[in-house]
Amino acid sequence: MNWARTKTILIVMFLLVNCFLCYMYFSTLYKNTVIDDKTIDNIISVLNGNKITVDKKIIPKKYKSMSEISGISAVSQNGSILVQIQKSGWSNINGNYMRGNNETFQITGNQFIYLNTVSADGDTTQKEAEKTARNFLEQNGVWKDISLTSVSQENGIFEFTFYQTFQKYKIFDSKMKVTVRGTTIQKWTGSYFNITQDSRRSKYSIAPSVNALMDFIRDDTADKTTNHTIISIEPGYYFGSNVQNETSAIPVYGITTNEKEFYYDARSSEQ
Repeated sequence: MNWARTKTILIVMFLLVNCFLCYMYFSTLYKNTVIDDKTIDNIISVLNGNKITVDKKIIPKKYKSMSEISGISAVSQNGSILVQIQKSGWSNINGNYMRGNNETFQITGNQFIYLNTVSADGDTTQKEAEKTARNFLEQNGVWKDISLTSVSQENGIFEFTFYQTFQKYKIFDSKMKVTVRGTTIQKWTGSYFNITQDSRRSKYSIAPSVNALMDFIRDDTADKTTNHTIISIEPGYYFGSNVQNETSAIPVYGITTNEKEFYYDARSSEQ
């Protein structure tokens, strides 16, 4: 018997078997993380029966695990924004901050509002105004983990809306609006979180988006007397109110309708 040849044949056979097993594993994994068209059609039919319309194209078909993250409000003690404010010549007057006669900075829970009453005439382009906004945010304790989602302009005044992101997912309750006139920031409002450095260690298993749509149908806070149109549905994170100490964010599906925004726990029950 030619043992060398037999050995080669056995090695090839083992490789083929391993390749087949890998294919079966990843094929099953893919099927378990993709919603089939029939399921989506069924949920749309149920939605329509409850006076809810949605474009099939905006329903996420794929779903995958999301990292566990934690953090603190950036305007809490040792938060990056508050630390920067305290370094920049602001006076703390009964919990409200002032600089000169024109700038104020107020904090309520996670929320903050900055106002500058200085008149700032002068024309600027949207690109220049956005650069001014981003530079201002970076100088005041906001890192580059933000995504511009909308821009409005009226009488030469630009308003930019930014969401904080983590691994490309929105943090839904970390939203900031920045108003720019000329080269001056006139208003900055919203909330922002400092994410801890060990946030990538563990994962959450995520449920399919149709689960969130069923939650929306059952949601008593949604007005049942009116028709709803779902504008968007997407996975992301949500911290909650008054995050003054390190807190874990919950993976959620954010559903935006013509009425308001709704958030539903996206974690799978099969953890």
